[in-house]
Amino acid sequence: MQKLAVFPPWRMPPRPHRTDRPYRWHVNDGEEVFAVMAGEVAMRYRQDGVEKQVTLQAGDLC
Repeated sequence: MQKLAVFPPWRMPPRPHRTDRPYRWHVNDGEEVFAVMAGEVAMRYRQDGVEKQVTLQAGDLC
């Protein structure tokens, strides 16, 4: 028997977006989930006005 994820009506499940190019810098206007399937990604973000970077590896979620 297959189990299904059930989301409350006010929360939508994440919508996948595949890219193999740099992702455009944007203002986060809602919940986002980033998952690295293969390789690595330099994730740049701003916190309190300071630009930071973390390297994500295959299998990482943030």
